[in-house]
Amino acid sequence: MSTAFANDLYTLAPTNDFHRNSTLHVIFSIFLEMARQQNT
Repeated sequence: MSTAFANDLYTLAPTNDFHRNSTLHVIFSIFLEMARQQNT
């Protein structure tokens, strides 16, 4: 899993709805962190 791929998902997510859904935001934040750790 690449960070670039994760960034693409973040960009494609409908920003307003995405940030309004705190549960999804937490899950996605964890996903991004996992992607960063795999790249390190």
